[in-house]
Amino acid sequence: MSEEFFKIDFSSLSVKFELELNYFKEYISFNSEQLNRRHDELQKMMQTEVSDFPENKMIIEAIYAEEALILPSYFFHSSIVALYSLLENNLNEICNVIIKETAFAFSISDLGDRNILKRARIFLDKLTNIEFIKIDKSWIKITSIQKLRNLIVHQNAKTKELKNDIADIIFSYGTTREDIDGLRFYIHKSQLLDEFLAAIEQMIKEIIDQLSRSNFQRFNKATPTDAWGYGLPNDLPF
Repeated sequence: MSEEFFKIDFSSLSVKFELELNYFKEYISFNSEQLNRRHDELQKMMQTEVSDFPENKMIIEAIYAEEALILPSYFFHSSIVALYSLLENNLNEICNVIIKETAFAFSISDLGDRNILKRARIFLDKLTNIEFIKIDKSWIKITSIQKLRNLIVHQNAKTKELKNDIADIIFSYGTTREDIDGLRFYIHKSQLLDEFLAAIEQMIKEIIDQLSRSNFQRFNKATPTDAWGYGLPNDLPF
């Protein structure tokens, strides 16, 4: 391993992340405005129909309430999934930059765990000097939303059991309904997206800032394969 220390330039990754954040903020703002406009339109349409057919008032209100519940949830659910992908991609890129610049002999996928968030945490914890205390608040928030995201992706926003952190999110930012095989939930408050985006922004920027100030060394040859056994080699370049 080279004894010369150097800094890794994360500036291009930082600029790209900033652009992605701005795109998402505009996307959320634009679609939230459209949803608010659609909500107002539905209210007017409902009032007109109730006025024309007062005998069907309850049925008409139920039909419009259904659309007012489901339509926004499509946007919020898909946005949660997309934001999580943004997070995963940036964590992967940060780790891959370190691996490339230090000529480390392994990839982050060698960790084996399918949870990219967990893999990145292990990688950064074992192979860098990241102070996680500075990002733990955001990390906890993100891991809670990750569970919600998994239910959206893998179970079509259904769950048979509402555990504490998931229940807190759903009842704070959405609602539930009994379904044939459990509970279906509907997120319909943009505040959750704002908080998720803020947590991602704080965490990624803090990680990049800390790594940009860190010193690294390059490997001259491959390290023994015990690197991911958590019996890490003594000559890590950080």
